[in-house]
Amino acid sequence: MKTSLVPAVALSGVLAVGLAGCGSSASPSASSRSTSTQSTSTAVTPSASSSGSATSQAAVGDTIDATELGTRMTDAMAKAKTGRGTVSRNGGTAATTVTGSMQFVFGASTQTQTQGTFTVAGTTLEIVTTGGVVYLKGLPVQMTGGKPWVKIDPTGTDVLSRSLAQLGGSLGDPRAVAKNLQGGKAKVITRRGGLTTYEITGAPGLAGGTMVATIDALDRAVTSTVTTPKATVKVTYTDWGSPVTITVPPADQIGTVPAATATS
Repeated sequence: MKTSLVPAVALSGVLAVGLAGCGSSASPSASSRSTSTQSTSTAVTPSASSSGSATSQAAVGDTIDATELGTRMTDAMAKAKTGRGTVSRNGGTAATTVTGSMQFVFGASTQTQTQGTFTVAGTTLEIVTTGGVVYLKGLPVQMTGGKPWVKIDPTGTDVLSRSLAQLGGSLGDPRAVAKNLQGGKAKVITRRGGLTTYEITGAPGLAGGTMVATIDALDRAVTSTVTTPKATVKVTYTDWGSPVTITVPPADQIGTVPAATATS
């Protein structure tokens, strides 16, 4: 694989494990960013927050079905409609250390949109997902026909497409939370100040790892941490229900990655 593709491929793995496994995440900044070079924006200002369904009254030490927990978290995300947060990955090699922020808008599974900026081993990458399509900024321009962005072909067979195309679906579907927790058990480890923290084990979707998730009284995620033998991915959520704008790059700013360049 070309060295210049390593950060992008590493980012895809982090997002697939950290966000699809624990819910989508988003940027903690006070407002979304858009510029004159970007042409298509979707702004969402949610209505007043629903009271939602409160978390179960499981006591510390009790264990529940992890699918139930994932479903409650998913339902809470759908009610909130929007949010922001940060993500970090530690462990493994320096080339796969990731920090970043995102914002998201939940719609139907193929309408959910996300936008974020990440630093991967010193390389800055921007990513937008909308309608199952992934846009990426940060690859060397000599690989993209001189354009700042590339559009990932979900049916492409090259390394980059295979690595990133999955994000159009996994990040676009908040139900991935419940799906990835199927088969696991969630044990209450703390209840404090309206927050409940669970330790989830035994779920095949966690790739042999353990997830610790803290949710609020409306079942909205506050933090989630997936720990595997190779790394730890932590997502911190903020600003549930706050206004969010997702901006898709214009067509004249989008290039393509030649298949011969993107293959290993």
